[in-house]
Amino acid sequence: MKPTFEYLASLSSHAAATKAVRRYPALLGLSISANLQPTVAYLQSVGVDVGRLIQVIYIYVYIYIYIYIYIYIYIYIYMCVCVCVCVYMYIHIYIR
Repeated sequence: MKPTFEYLASLSSHAAATKAVRRYPALLGLSISANLQPTVAYLQSVGVDVGRLIQVIYIYVYIYIYIYIYIYIYIYIYMCVCVCVCVYMYIHIYIR
């Protein structure tokens, strides 16, 4: 965890890294070589300022969490509809 935090702090500042980790502790679980370095390299290649990388990373995490929650709710609603349809069909086919 410490190397990951130090890597994040090296991108911007200690305060920005602390803020990002406090908002999203899961950042500390990311692999530097597998997750962070490729992401940082890509963002730098498209012109994102190095000093703003921490902000971009935790905004990305926020968007990812939002999408995850949206998909979870969508799947839950879909499953509820499927159960309702199955119950409706069972009642009208087998009970009548």
